[in-house]
Amino acid sequence: VCASSEEEAKEIIRQRESELNSERAEIDEDRQVQLQVTGTAAKQNLMMQKAQSKYGFDGEEGGEGTIRIPVVIKADSHGALEAVRDALVGMGTESKLDIVIDPVAMSTGVVTTSDVRMARESDAGIFVFGKVGTADKETKVLAETENVSIRNHDIIYRLLEDAKEYFGKYLPVEHVDKVHGSAKVQAVFEVTDPNKKTVAVAGLRVLEGNLFMGKTKRGRDGELPTACFYRVIRKGSILSDAEK
Repeated sequence: VCASSEEEAKEIIRQRESELNSERAEIDEDRQVQLQVTGTAAKQNLMMQKAQSKYGFDGEEGGEGTIRIPVVIKADSHGALEAVRDALVGMGTESKLDIVIDPVAMSTGVVTTSDVRMARESDAGIFVFGKVGTADKETKVLAETENVSIRNHDIIYRLLEDAKEYFGKYLPVEHVDKVHGSAKVQAVFEVTDPNKKTVAVAGLRVLEGNLFMGKTKRGRDGELPTACFYRVIRKGSILSDAEK
């Protein structure tokens, strides 16, 4: 390189040194050591990323009206783990409601105290598939103490049926009218009740079904009372809608 003066030569040298320093910095940056997670942790993280990409959730709360249902999934193999995850998440995407089934933790092996604590912190149920079980008595006691539900199945459709029932506690209550029967008022009588007050009593003729003062419904906790309502309609207008 030729320069017309000493000052110009020094400026060319400074520019060249600056360029060399920039090139060395880029090389050093490319050579930086990256921390990599391998083994079960890496597989679990990879499966979570695939689920997030496939089903469109990113671990954040859904929008307004979205029902997020957290779950912890355990299985006896990675293949079974993925199958259970897809089946559970699919239940949310197939629902008419805006539901997101969010696997907050997934791993193979027995249920441990760490799984129970994770479920407790995220208000999640633990779904177990295959011959897995719990690690020890301490884990079972902790789950009972923290009121964490552990649902173990070795048949996939039974697990899904159980999951459907479990997910129901997260859904809004929907009141449905079930008509047991109808009747026509034939006559109205005035009678005296035990408090010596005059009250009106209707004489009815049943046209369809049955009339009940009250009913019971069988549930997990035995027979549960179910409220019965009587709706009085005259010429298409509702005059009364009261529980009996």
